[in-house]
Amino acid sequence: MPIFLASCNAEFRGALLARRDLPADARLLLVHKVSAALRNCRVVKGSLHAERLNRLLRNSEDTAVSSIGEREAGAGPSAYVASLVETSRINARILLHAMVTGHVMFFAACLSELSTVPHAKVLAILERGSRPALHALLSRCGLGQGVGNLLARLVLHARATDLVDDAAARHYVVTALTEELIAEHAGIIPADLEAAFAYLSEQNIALARQAARGVMAAFAEQACLDRALPAPEIESIALPAA
Repeated sequence: MPIFLASCNAEFRGALLARRDLPADARLLLVHKVSAALRNCRVVKGSLHAERLNRLLRNSEDTAVSSIGEREAGAGPSAYVASLVETSRINARILLHAMVTGHVMFFAACLSELSTVPHAKVLAILERGSRPALHALLSRCGLGQGVGNLLARLVLHARATDLVDDAAARHYVVTALTEELIAEHAGIIPADLEAAFAYLSEQNIALARQAARGVMAAFAEQACLDRALPAPEIESIALPAA
């Protein structure tokens, strides 16, 4: 199956991705193949700067990993997260992205697999656990102190905001985390947090654009309503009886 997926063309990839019964690992493999095809497409490469293209595709792949994991976690027990852990594809960036995009069930499944703590207990800690409990869980996952502290802050922020559908809320949380990191380390980000800080910086720009588009759309709609011409008043004319 993996060999076939690796060699299939765009038409077959599209048909397979449209199937809802496609296994999660096969879907993720196809997403990576699509990403590679876009990266090597002459039209795409000619339209975007290489660095921006890499950022967009990397962000799309991260979203695919977490969204597929979120669906798998919601459907019941799955080997998807275990396979990601076995192949060392769960890192600080994926965990941050899962929380920023509101894929909490996938985030919890990752922590459960990494820490060998039951999934229900992990969910309870994420929902109402204290900061020390969060730190203990993240430490058991094998995460460094700096990354663990950053993820704990993100969880606490996420409890009070809607990160699933609200781009403005995501932007607020990412901005708050970025400012806290800069203030805490006096502008000198430690080496173990450089990748996380780079991710937050990328998301800050992207989410600011999304939030601005939403605000401008709402403003334009309201402005159109305010400046709409009044409906013409048409007097009814009684026709003479035949």
